[in-house]
Amino acid sequence: MSDNSGSTGGNNVKDKIYKILEAMGIERNPKTFGGKFLKGFQLITIPLFIFILASKPYFEERNLSNKLYNERRLEALEMQKAKERSEKFDKEHPEIARELENYQKSLEQMKNNNGNK
Repeated sequence: MSDNSGSTGGNNVKDKIYKILEAMGIERNPKTFGGKFLKGFQLITIPLFIFILASKPYFEERNLSNKLYNERRLEALEMQKAKERSEKFDKEHPEIARELENYQKSLEQMKNNNGNK
């Protein structure tokens, strides 16, 4: 009895697989070479297509993540270059740098004085 149940279980699985294949339009036992070739082609391409559809959101998210990372990296490089240019300007023109610092300090004092009133 156990042999029958095992073979029946195997047959049930095969029947389910064949039903799925027939639902996809694949014949169970094609007779011509073209039919056999088409069956093999469909058995390969249909699961591959399903895999591609399933993995598409993952790859889109990864591409977006890489794009954002590259943008942040470029922004950081631009900020670093701007900081270097600012430091170079401050070294070349210390009197202007002092005037800017004094101006910023006076603005802060004005804000503090207005806040205290």
